[in-house]
Amino acid sequence: MGNAQAQELLVLALNDAAIDVREETIAALDQIDINWPKSEAAQHAIPRLIGALYDEDLFLQKHAEELLDKIDPEWPKSEDAKLAVPALIALLGDESPSTCESVAETLGRTGDVRAVSPLSAKLKDVNPRVRRAAALALGNLGSAGKDATAALTAALEDEEASVRQAAQEALIRISDKPPSA
Repeated sequence: MGNAQAQELLVLALNDAAIDVREETIAALDQIDINWPKSEAAQHAIPRLIGALYDEDLFLQKHAEELLDKIDPEWPKSEDAKLAVPALIALLGDESPSTCESVAETLGRTGDVRAVSPLSAKLKDVNPRVRRAAALALGNLGSAGKDATAALTAALEDEEASVRQAAQEALIRISDKPPSA
């Protein structure tokens, strides 16, 4: 079996039912070949790696995002990423704060306006880490996040300083005006 065939089989194993197999697969893909991220096989892996972003396993989510960044730093703007936005939005309802943080970060990188309302709702989450991640993600949306201005303004009164700071940064990033000194 050639190296390309092995890489393709590893990519297919990202869909295995066993979490440990998926974790070993993502680790193997990350270490398979220093040139793999620039290969055609890696380009074909992008849809499956985007799918791994909404795996229940946080380890897999984080490593999938790292691999995607190695393959193409602009992947969040790809058509495959746009197709994944509804599934990522659904994951914002996950019980795990870590999953919500990770998903919020990914949604912010997509620049997709569909993420504004769900991320704005997360500014009221019980977990301050999730509220902070939502604010940062809204800021990362840039001008696409303008509809979150009211929610971010309300977050300036959050009990947690990190949330207030993230909301302030987000408001600056989504405005057309440069920050005043």
